[in-house]
Amino acid sequence: MPAHPDPTTLEWILSRCEPIPFSGCWIWSKAWDRHGYAAVTVKRDGVFRRTEGHLAAYIIKNGPVPDGMMLDHRCRVRACCNPDHLEPVTPKENYDRGLAELPRRAAAMRNARQACPRCGTAWSHATWAIGERRVCRVCKSQRRQESHTEPRFCAWCSKPFLTIPWEPAECCSRTCNNRCMAALKRS
Repeated sequence: MPAHPDPTTLEWILSRCEPIPFSGCWIWSKAWDRHGYAAVTVKRDGVFRRTEGHLAAYIIKNGPVPDGMMLDHRCRVRACCNPDHLEPVTPKENYDRGLAELPRRAAAMRNARQACPRCGTAWSHATWAIGERRVCRVCKSQRRQESHTEPRFCAWCSKPFLTIPWEPAECCSRTCNNRCMAALKRS
């Protein structure tokens, strides 16, 4: 058996895929390229070349892709190698279909997590966004309270006060701090 068998049959491609029962997709179970497409090594003109699995499957079943056309996954799954899910379209149509898909993908990703993973609070009730990141108000306030739990005592008036542990505060207020500094200068 050669190191890189020549994938000349759909059975060879299907043997390296995992069929998904209700969608009909054949998900490639071997190497993927950086864009999520199946990476297949095929022999063309006596030379082994790397190509996309869905392209190899389409060529085996339907022949070459027409000139000026490209393959579009009707199932919208890049790793799918089922030739029945592929359709030759113009580059503009493929681009337009991809753009039409973006709002649905963005909404799915946004709604994928309905609650904070730390505390379980629903996102809609207790969040705000910092750039692309969501921040849970409940968790943030808990972290703030946890960091302020260590009481310190004022060097001037001896009253307890809360501060952030890494702050080198010696006094409870600016007034006490000024009094401490004045006393140090006098001595």
